[in-house]
Amino acid sequence: KAASSSSSSSSMEEEGALPASCTATAARRTSTLLHHHHPLAAPPLVYTFGATTSQLVPPAQYDPRVVLNQERGKASFDVGELTNLLYGGAEAVQAWDHAAQVIRADPILYDAEAAEDLSIPERRKRCMQKIARFMDVMKSSEYSEEQRWALERVMHQYDASFSMRLGVHRVLFKTAIESGGTTEQIEQYAADIDSMKIIGCFGMTEFGNGSSIQQFETTSTYDKQAQEFIIHSPTTTSLKWWIGAAAHTATHCIVFARLLIEGHDYGVHNFIVPLRDIATGTLLSGVTTGDVGAKWGRQGVDNGFIRFDQVRIPRMAMLQRWSQVAADGTYTSPAFPQLAYGALLGGRTVITASGAEVLKQALTIATRYGAVRKQHTIKGGVKGDPKQLYLLDLQTHQFRLLPLFAEAFALHFFAQRMRTDYFDMLEKLKSFDISSLADFHSTSSGMKAWGTWMAQDGIEVCRRSCGGHGYSQYTGLSTLLADFAVYITGEGDNMVMAQQNARVLLQALKKAKAGKTLTGSVVYLNDVHNYQSQTFEALLQGRTVAQAMQEDASGILCSVFRYAAICTLVSTAERVEKAMQHHESHNYEGGVWNECMVDLVASSRAHCYYLLVECFTAQVEQQAATKSGLFPILSKLRNLFALWHASQDCSPVPLLLLQKRYFLPDHIVALEDLVRSLISQLRPDLVALADAFHLPDLVVNSVIGNYSGNIYEDYLSRVMSSRLQTHAIQGKPDYPTTSHFILH
Repeated sequence: KAASSSSSSSSMEEEGALPASCTATAARRTSTLLHHHHPLAAPPLVYTFGATTSQLVPPAQYDPRVVLNQERGKASFDVGELTNLLYGGAEAVQAWDHAAQVIRADPILYDAEAAEDLSIPERRKRCMQKIARFMDVMKSSEYSEEQRWALERVMHQYDASFSMRLGVHRVLFKTAIESGGTTEQIEQYAADIDSMKIIGCFGMTEFGNGSSIQQFETTSTYDKQAQEFIIHSPTTTSLKWWIGAAAHTATHCIVFARLLIEGHDYGVHNFIVPLRDIATGTLLSGVTTGDVGAKWGRQGVDNGFIRFDQVRIPRMAMLQRWSQVAADGTYTSPAFPQLAYGALLGGRTVITASGAEVLKQALTIATRYGAVRKQHTIKGGVKGDPKQLYLLDLQTHQFRLLPLFAEAFALHFFAQRMRTDYFDMLEKLKSFDISSLADFHSTSSGMKAWGTWMAQDGIEVCRRSCGGHGYSQYTGLSTLLADFAVYITGEGDNMVMAQQNARVLLQALKKAKAGKTLTGSVVYLNDVHNYQSQTFEALLQGRTVAQAMQEDASGILCSVFRYAAICTLVSTAERVEKAMQHHESHNYEGGVWNECMVDLVASSRAHCYYLLVECFTAQVEQQAATKSGLFPILSKLRNLFALWHASQDCSPVPLLLLQKRYFLPDHIVALEDLVRSLISQLRPDLVALADAFHLPDLVVNSVIGNYSGNIYEDYLSRVMSSRLQTHAIQGKPDYPTTSHFILH
């Protein structure tokens, strides 16, 4: 919880040395790290060079641990206070720390050997062992509910394959039954699901149709005489594909299939289909599964394909809470078809939150590495003494990382709001209240897309910022990139998600223009009749941009992004209307939609970025109202997030607002100057911001991102303990015979 004044930071930059107070603080922290075990830090790694005659020693006058702790001494805010805000209080932080310690001490949950060095079968076996052990740990009476929740969160962040396996079983398979099944169906499966006596998977995606439900080919034909459904994969493209846990482990599957009764197609419904014998794991008659083969990430999960060949299941294996098929084949449709999908939106809520978490992880690695990675020296201070520069001192590096910190906080706060809204919606659905369902579906679709794009792009920027070491799997960033990439297309391709969001926005705009009062995420569209008269110059009220931002940053930034969202959507609606007038297909589903697709996606982006700015602003205003010490740092991050996306050429916002004459060229220049100023102001807080994420070394899982800063020793230790070093010290490969024949 270090804090130092801005004047101290300024003095440090001018003189090229730390103030005495910061030096003393850094010295105390270094002593603590060297002699005590910090709750975030992992024990030091040990390695050997074998029969060597000399010993490597650290470079003279350079200890990265000291350098990193000097950076911690520059913080302008209370790190612990910000951590408590992010986690929801000190008790939640304590539970998080305890969970990390429990996992680190467990010989099964913790990876003593780097997962990157294991074969795929070994990783999958280990993943299943972790799940079995985790289930046992969670049964223990010694842990409180908060501690159990923390254990699950830490494990999900620590091991992406574990997270995916358990998520498929609990979030997708279990939730599908709970949301779509009758009371009897829920009771029939609940105990076996919770104990994992049965292992569930989610058979939605098809080989040739992806997640486009309207095009699904898998069929479920009702046999009235036998009172059974016949599940069948009629074509190659109807194979269920990419199904997590299907290749080798799942015993049951929620299958999306077209319901056929006496030749009539009633659309896609969900069915519980057994795949394997629970006792032996043997595939049941008519079921064929296989592995989809080599993939980019999450190697601990056996993604597979499933083929059904006239597989018979009982009539009550169809989830019949909303739709029913009677014994005589009579079909009853749901009064509110939307209810069947409401609870499944939880997956998008989880994914949005995951985007914030992985971006925090990547930033922690890149920031700590940047803090200790030496660059050149310059002459500094009044005496002209040489000053050592590090990566974080380079302006280009600051421009890489600090906007990502702003994005991480924006995503975090919005994910919190989404989670609250999701559970509120579920409560309403219990009483058949669907008033918030359409809006949440739209918002979760859009934020799933733009949140995961933001996170994935951010991880790659962090990886590049680490230079050559970013290419190593031991530094964690390439693994993060590969493991998170599945969410760009999983649970709905992002381009499709953005268009779903845009479709609802167009409908809302039409209502607003007709004079109806809107609520929820689109409430700002009530201003559609007045937005054209608004300009940025009017917001300034004769002040300079800098003066206006200092006096009313919240009002100005929300106004800018609200205008951009309305303007983009209105322009898209006009383009759609014009296309419909000149196209032979006069509906959205025809060629008109395709001709306007880029505009539709842009509308979703503008809407979601406004929501991010508005939500971040609500958090900033809350801190201001309570006179919190976090107001300065959070307001700077909010300002940076908004100004970065309102002024940089990588964003469509400035071009749009220039075209509409909302911005003048001088305004863009002034906004860019503010961005430069904010990045300079936030530079001393970089390491402290990463520390505020409070990620233990267990979760960071990077040899260059550890809390202590002892990156080179840990990196070398990991490399020397790798299986690839079997014969490296003797200077010959592990395949001498093969190499001899290849070369000679």
